[in-house]
Amino acid sequence: SHSPSHDSATLDIQEQICKDYNAEVLVHMGDANDYRSLNHHDMDRGIPTKGKVLAESAAVYHVLNKMSKWAEEKHIIVGNHERFSMDFIAKNPQFSDILDFEFMCNLEDLGFKTTPLKDVLKIGNTKFIHGDMVMFGQSGNKLEKSSRTFGDNIFIGHIHYPGIRFGCCSVGCACRLDQGYNGPNASTWVHGYGLCN
Repeated sequence: SHSPSHDSATLDIQEQICKDYNAEVLVHMGDANDYRSLNHHDMDRGIPTKGKVLAESAAVYHVLNKMSKWAEEKHIIVGNHERFSMDFIAKNPQFSDILDFEFMCNLEDLGFKTTPLKDVLKIGNTKFIHGDMVMFGQSGNKLEKSSRTFGDNIFIGHIHYPGIRFGCCSVGCACRLDQGYNGPNASTWVHGYGLCN
């Protein structure tokens, strides 16, 4: 959802679908927090970061609190944007207790089970990945590489457009399509969601 740059209308549609289909399990595919305030790409180049950590986390909490009511079982996969916080903490360990993503967004109280960065969430015979992974020895696009690496029945986040290739499905995104860094006029990003039965 790249909060606080999430798209409220898309979240409303996703909520209605979860209610209509009586969803039992919700999987957030990662990048819940955009973390512009801790973006190491900018910091490493000496560019001042924008945003405020508490305001960003409050926006993420608002979205995840809303989503927490959509299904009894809830999962969230840590994405590359949550890694911005982890990288900042690695350089500044004195902030580890207060900048931890799970703590800042109160994931435990909201009932979310967290899948660490670059890990695979398995539910039945289906696998869920964020997708910001280097899949060594594989060729093709992210869908093809993911399929060759993990087999079929895969849902992948990170790439922000819907697609299906060799049993791997990408699901789109719930964020505003113009994030200020993604070139929206030439982007393949599309709003979307995935349903798995």
